[in-house]
Amino acid sequence: MKHDLSELVCRLETAQALQSRSFLLAAQRQHPEGSARAMRGRWGFAQYFSEGHFLNQALALGMHGPLSARQLTQIEKQLSRGGHPVVLELAPTADPALASLLAERGYRIQAFQQVLARSLTTRNDFGLPDWDSQIAIRCLEADEMDLWCQVVQAGFQDSDELESAEDTASGFSAQAEGNRFFLATVGGQPAGAAVLGCFARVAVFSGTSVLPKFRGLGVQRALLKARLEVARKDRCRWACSAVLPGTVSQANLEQCGFRVAYPKLEMALG
Repeated sequence: MKHDLSELVCRLETAQALQSRSFLLAAQRQHPEGSARAMRGRWGFAQYFSEGHFLNQALALGMHGPLSARQLTQIEKQLSRGGHPVVLELAPTADPALASLLAERGYRIQAFQQVLARSLTTRNDFGLPDWDSQIAIRCLEADEMDLWCQVVQAGFQDSDELESAEDTASGFSAQAEGNRFFLATVGGQPAGAAVLGCFARVAVFSGTSVLPKFRGLGVQRALLKARLEVARKDRCRWACSAVLPGTVSQANLEQCGFRVAYPKLEMALG
């Protein structure tokens, strides 16, 4: 990409962190008596939903300046409640001192991610690869979030059975500002789901899940195209998504015009 890498990484990482923060703030509004806490400063973001929650993490660290040992200690104290690992993301253009600080504390690499991105303009042509004609995509209403969570959780667990999804529901809310939730159906049956968050003119594509029996039909590409069209109408300048490298998700993103912008590390302590 021809844009300055540091500026692009900062912009995309901040947008991803703002999406996570939007989910956290929605959880706080819905359950003011709960333990959810949002931390934010020039050092970055940290979100704590509840003990052991899958979205507890620190994001966009060191994008606007260094992270001090004292600040990291405060993050660790919050995220490790109940003895759970502290999870954070390390982008390639973060303040160089951050990598040394994490090494000194014994952080390990938990996963590699690829952040893929594409620009969005009014001239974009989203004539993307074909998919099964039975696939339909729609934006969900607030009272349909239970179904969305069930589809997402089942897909992530490689199951076709839609069951109670309390864990997923505790992290995603229709009240999270800046987000739209999408459902894919095949022949009228729920087949996949995804979320689009628009923050500071960056469209964040996340939460994509497809039920096993509907894979290979183009459900994920259809969800991508629907979100691209909405993001462009919302005047987003960039679209991005973070995925595990070499996955079907990465291949689908690349077929839809996304390219690898940079890698990042998911680090863990404990």
